[in-house]
Amino acid sequence: MGRTVNLHFLVILALLSLSSQFFVTEASCKRQFKRFYHFKELAWGDENSWSDIDGDWIQDPEEKLSPCILVAISFFKGRVIAVGDEGFLSNVLIDEADNLKLGINIINWLAQARGNNYRILFDASHNELEDINSDDPWLGYSKFAEGLRELGYIVERNTRKIDWSTLHKYDVLVINAPNKRFLPSEIVAIVHFVLNGGGLFLIGEWHMSEHQHVSKTLNPLAAFFGIKFNEDTVCDLDDYWIEGPQYPIIHIFTDHPILKDVNEIYYYLGCSIEKR
Repeated sequence: MGRTVNLHFLVILALLSLSSQFFVTEASCKRQFKRFYHFKELAWGDENSWSDIDGDWIQDPEEKLSPCILVAISFFKGRVIAVGDEGFLSNVLIDEADNLKLGINIINWLAQARGNNYRILFDASHNELEDINSDDPWLGYSKFAEGLRELGYIVERNTRKIDWSTLHKYDVLVINAPNKRFLPSEIVAIVHFVLNGGGLFLIGEWHMSEHQHVSKTLNPLAAFFGIKFNEDTVCDLDDYWIEGPQYPIIHIFTDHPILKDVNEIYYYLGCSIEKR
């Protein structure tokens, strides 16, 4: 508890130091925060989908229907995208449906907040599930990285502790399914990065994987942007791309730039997301 309180205190201090003229009273703080923070749900499972908590792939009364799987946040000068499934951009699925299109759209939108200098950093320092240097069908993002490079992006891989001296060189930081907790100093650096116009792409994973602690590793960071990755698996009884409700086709979208020309995506053992 003490560590969390101290971390929140550090970020509050960062906010105050960056925008001290806005935070005069509690009421003023709330009003001003609404001006600089916007949370929007972008995609959901359909009416036959649910948030499976117990892993029986059967919709129980307490399990939420049509869960959200994709959100966008505007946070001061920066932007954040969160999606509950790292697998949809893996080498084996990236060319299916509109998965690649969505991935490219996300990076483009995030990078635009800083004017887009075409520099993307994929973190690999927290035992992330997918690796841009891997050609593994299910555990590699090499095709995604190559697709970005073909568009002119400089795509690099981070293996050291995250800090501002590293982040300020990039437009977008991508974090997928980490299985190692972020240090308080790393969270402060990432929040500072977004406050100053950086783009952050947070990617979760289903709750029964070998990376089953993803919600515990991602949520302490995601909480600062009002995001919660749930400990569940999004399922659909009727609309799936291979046999099994845990492989749903997502086709319910709202209007947003990252969803331009996106009609459906193949979701692979992913969790749901909600506003914290």
